[in-house]
Amino acid sequence: GKYLDVAATKGGRDELVCRLPLFTGARLGEIIALACADVNTLKGTVTLNKSVFMAEKVAGKSRGRRNYRAKRPLSVVVEGPREYTGKIQEILPVDMAKKLSAGGEFVKAGLKAGHDTRGVPLRDRQTLNLLAEWIQGRKPREYLFPSQKGGRLSYVAAYRVITAAMLEAGIDKVKAHPHNLRHTYAVHSIKAGVPLNVVQRILGHSDIATTSIYLRLVYEDLVEAVDKAGPIF
Repeated sequence: GKYLDVAATKGGRDELVCRLPLFTGARLGEIIALACADVNTLKGTVTLNKSVFMAEKVAGKSRGRRNYRAKRPLSVVVEGPREYTGKIQEILPVDMAKKLSAGGEFVKAGLKAGHDTRGVPLRDRQTLNLLAEWIQGRKPREYLFPSQKGGRLSYVAAYRVITAAMLEAGIDKVKAHPHNLRHTYAVHSIKAGVPLNVVQRILGHSDIATTSIYLRLVYEDLVEAVDKAGPIF
């Protein structure tokens, strides 16, 4: 609809950043962690195997520590010269904190809910064509979405690209959040007849009860449609 029309005016990287969450149901942190090799435009698949890890600044510091705290437990860090295994401490060690970007983030292996990897279908032909053109001639291990400075596109920058497009498309400010594209993907998939357990696997939910929440949204749409139609008999 209007959102995709607005996304098309952005072109290049920003248009793809807007389109991928909508057509894969992936989390924004999974999207910006993608490498070129994670996209297969011939098969129409995207392999999610890493995500952006977020930390936050906290007041003060202690011996051997930096004033950064993990927002959630971390299993393995894949950026930087070393790998860390096991859950991190609440306050990050100095050498780990040094690897954080200015926005307090870096890429970690694995996904939420204990998943190491997740393959998701991408069936929108226009998005696939744009991706094929975007990755042509690039190295497989390059980040799919680089920043203007040559590094990885940050979560905050990607967030701003998507929310700006949503607002320009007339989406209410309260609903203008990248995660709502994931919700939209789920609801439309269920309406199209995709089995709930398949939607669960695509979204990466560990419990199907989480996915079943979308059934309520689909039901509400059905009720609204019937009410608008008026008396059946």
